[in-house]
Amino acid sequence: MDELIGVWTLDGFSAEREGEVTHPLGEHPGGMLVYTADGWVSALLVPEGHGDRPAPEHATTAAYAGRWERSGDTVLHHVGLSLHAPWVGTILRRDVRLASETELELTTTSSSGAHWSLRWRRATA
Repeated sequence: MDELIGVWTLDGFSAEREGEVTHPLGEHPGGMLVYTADGWVSALLVPEGHGDRPAPEHATTAAYAGRWERSGDTVLHHVGLSLHAPWVGTILRRDVRLASETELELTTTSSSGAHWSLRWRRATA
């Protein structure tokens, strides 16, 4: 059984572009990531300003669903449905680091050199 299977909540998010680190979803972004044993993945990121709080200036809610597969230290998300139209039909390639049984980090580096890091904590019942 793959150690990724289950529900994860977003614990931190940062992006680095041209050496500058930002937190585009705020300090406490919220969010959920679900991996199922039969290969389905879904993710929802909620900006800090949801509900009655103002949203950060550049925050965007991103939600998608599709299939996933593990390849060594990489997880591939094959996006089938997404609120962000350009993602549909693409593969999101993320490097995986399990800091512990309850902490997961997924990182992505674009062809332009931008770097995203998403830290997740395993959800408890």
